Amino acid sequence: IEEDKLPAGWTLHVEPAPVPTEVALWAFKAAAKFLGYLDQITYIIDQLPEPDKTVASLQWEYATVIERSHPTTVAIGSILGLTEETLDQAFRDAKRIQGY
Repeated sequence: IEEDKLPAGWTLHVEPAPVPTEVALWAFKAAAKFLGYLDQITYIIDQLPEPDKTVASLQWEYATVIERSHPTTVAIGSILGLTEETLDQAFRDAKRIQGY
């Protein structure tokens, strides 16, 4: 339904899709690329102190999924200055990409 086709005084309220708790890492990387964050995420991981750098690098390279609530996910989102809503939307986008 298009908002301009609603009766006078009516508004359209669409609930956002639920935030996935995890998505395929390849799909998240694609979403991050489309949103312009992929290179920044890689840079942030490279700047972490050891042993965090090694652990995060291996996760980023070899994990099959990324969890929304994982401390590394939350920390990198924070370093990027992303709001909770923006990070949630990145996970929704990744879930949609994953379905292709």
